[in-house]
Amino acid sequence: MTKPKNKYYPKELKIEALEMLRTSGKSMAQIERELGISPNLLGKWKARHDIALDDQANKALYPKGMDEKDEKNVRLERQLRVANEEIEILKKALGIFSRQSE
Repeated sequence: MTKPKNKYYPKELKIEALEMLRTSGKSMAQIERELGISPNLLGKWKARHDIALDDQANKALYPKGMDEKDEKNVRLERQLRVANEEIEILKKALGIFSRQSE
């Protein structure tokens, strides 16, 4: 018993199908029928495309060569900066409220 070969779809067809899904207002099933592709295949293409977009967005956030520790360090430095700003704001508010009670 031989395994059936997966059908290859060109990248252009995938892009066109995803664009149709985004702009046409038609359902996935309807687009799949119109293009003659297997049911649920468009959903798989969309999921892969969304993951690829997320990966590209994440890569854009961090310069090349940053490893996981560097990313964590950047995130923690950002959190520390925000916390310090909040502390300064609270100090100023405390000063204002203490003057008003005098």
